[in-house]
Amino acid sequence: MPFLKRDRLLPARFGALNAPLMWLLAGLIGVLLFISTLVELRSVRRELLNTLDQQGKAMMASMQKALINATQGFSLLEETVADKLLSNARLLEELDANRALTQERLQRLATENGISCVSLFDEKGKRIMQSAPAETSRSQLSEDLLDGLLPPLSRKDTDELLLGFRQGRFGSGQRYAVAKKRRRGGFLVLNIDAQEMLEFRRQSGAGRLMRDIGRSRGMVYAMVQDSNQVVLASEGVEAVLPLKEDSFLLAALAAPDSILSRQVRFAERQVYEVAQALIVDDRQEGVLRIGLSSEHVSRALASSQQRAILSSILLLIVGVAAGNSLIRRQNYATLQQAYRRIETYTGGILQNMAEAVIAVDRENRVTLVNAAAEKFYGRPREKLVGVNCAKIDQELGRELRRAIDEESAVQDRECVLRPDSGDRTVLMSVAFLHDSQGTIDTAFVVIKDITEEKMLQQDLKRRDQLSAMGQLASGVAHEIRNPLNAISMIAQRFRNEFVPQSDSQEYAKLTQIVVDESRRINDIIQQFLQFARPAALQVESVDLSVLLRDVLTLLSSEAREKKVELDSTCTAASPVQLDRAKIQQVLINLVRNGIEACAAGDRVELSCDRQGENLVIRVQDTGIGMSADEVDKIFNLYYSSKEKGTGLGLSIVQQIVSQHGGTIQVESEPGRGSLFVVQLPQGDV
Repeated sequence: MPFLKRDRLLPARFGALNAPLMWLLAGLIGVLLFISTLVELRSVRRELLNTLDQQGKAMMASMQKALINATQGFSLLEETVADKLLSNARLLEELDANRALTQERLQRLATENGISCVSLFDEKGKRIMQSAPAETSRSQLSEDLLDGLLPPLSRKDTDELLLGFRQGRFGSGQRYAVAKKRRRGGFLVLNIDAQEMLEFRRQSGAGRLMRDIGRSRGMVYAMVQDSNQVVLASEGVEAVLPLKEDSFLLAALAAPDSILSRQVRFAERQVYEVAQALIVDDRQEGVLRIGLSSEHVSRALASSQQRAILSSILLLIVGVAAGNSLIRRQNYATLQQAYRRIETYTGGILQNMAEAVIAVDRENRVTLVNAAAEKFYGRPREKLVGVNCAKIDQELGRELRRAIDEESAVQDRECVLRPDSGDRTVLMSVAFLHDSQGTIDTAFVVIKDITEEKMLQQDLKRRDQLSAMGQLASGVAHEIRNPLNAISMIAQRFRNEFVPQSDSQEYAKLTQIVVDESRRINDIIQQFLQFARPAALQVESVDLSVLLRDVLTLLSSEAREKKVELDSTCTAASPVQLDRAKIQQVLINLVRNGIEACAAGDRVELSCDRQGENLVIRVQDTGIGMSADEVDKIFNLYYSSKEKGTGLGLSIVQQIVSQHGGTIQVESEPGRGSLFVVQLPQGDV
């Protein structure tokens, strides 16, 4: 019995002795679990904030790029308008210097070139002639504008002046104006209606970009703030702390190459903000601030805390190990959900970007592409991701490898990439993400295709040159023709009515030379006038395949003589609407040039097809080709590389294509032949 009693007492005593220990152990486990939960929550918070930080930095890079492009796009438009006004100003000043500028001619030139008003002033700012009716403006220039014009134009090294945007008088709206010095003293002022330019800036510029970005999901605000005020802002931004009172923004200004981040309160909301100095054309415009909503982070953390407390209670009941495992899984699920949400935000922004975006790892393998990159290279995502960048595009791989090796970011470097669709001129920017050791982990490439912009600029430049040359030719021809006729008539009278006492044969020969040279000059003047005043288009329905065959038939004897092969293909549906005679003249000029550039055994091919609403005609030869310098000059009036060439052929080709509203482009390399591509719209010509 004693033994049995003692045996029974041992478990009771053991239980009594270990009950405090169990509670102590439970408390320790609870404390450890609490500490473990805090560490886990902090880790989750760091991961979420790091994801927000990466998203903010990616959006910052995209917005920086978009704002700079919007600003530069409007600057390009403004430069084009200024060049047009200055070209007209030079012509008018030339007429004025030759005393050939009349009120009627001034009004006509202003109307033809879409100029709102042209005014001529003397040295004191008094208007002496203008294209607009006299009652719409004062006869004396305002003192503030006069003070802004006379000092710079009085200097010897200043001949032209951009006045920029100005408020028109008598409620006439905004104007864009330029000024040019007169050789006869005083100056000319030309201006056009700038409402469409300003509306373009409002609708497609930085303001609209800021509004659209501000409506993006997960975005609280976006703004550009300078030292005085908020310059641009999305909706909902009303009052912010001045720049000089915010040390965080001052630090962003002081380190323009860095993107800074912080958590702030904005309009009673918790916001994760990234900021960086905005630099456009090497000029600091202020600070770009982007506020991302961090409410989902707070909700995720709050949810994690609630689940952690519940899990702690359950774990104390069913076991520390099972509970701790449950908390980890729940926290991990929360983190994954938040990560997927943020990844969706970032992916949506990337997929909707107009520029192609490609991410590569340190081995130059593609890890991410957006829809624009798939379109640029003409390949689906599956055939791009995981492939070495150099195998997709050697030039892109070379540029990217150099940037990674030098660890040097690239900003708007112009280069030529070679996707499957052909060479494209692009602006390429490269940015890097680094790992915790500071090593490059990922490189982001942003590619903006500017091929069409470059082609349009070249075409506009050529059109302006031809227009100016044509106007100058017309003016010069009219001025030369009258005295030339007088010289010719006098020479003929001398030849017919006077007989010298000696050297009569030499006298007759000299007078005949004067008459012949006068006629030759008159022929040149006639060519000038024909180029300056081209005949109107006679648009008709044309079977293009028949037209191509006719052109080759006309030139077949020249080709056989040089032993050059001619061929044509046409897949464009007929009929097409164009001026048959003029387009035939274009094709004859281009094919003949190709034949002349070829040697025996070479080939000239004439082809046509449709691309959307455009008719595309190609003339390709395998001849000697041209250098880049020759390509830049071939459309200039009276430029020719041929010994007996007149230099009018390609100028007339350019003029006819422009009359049809089309464009002409040239690709050529020495020794590899030339390709002329003519695009003609098939709408209203």
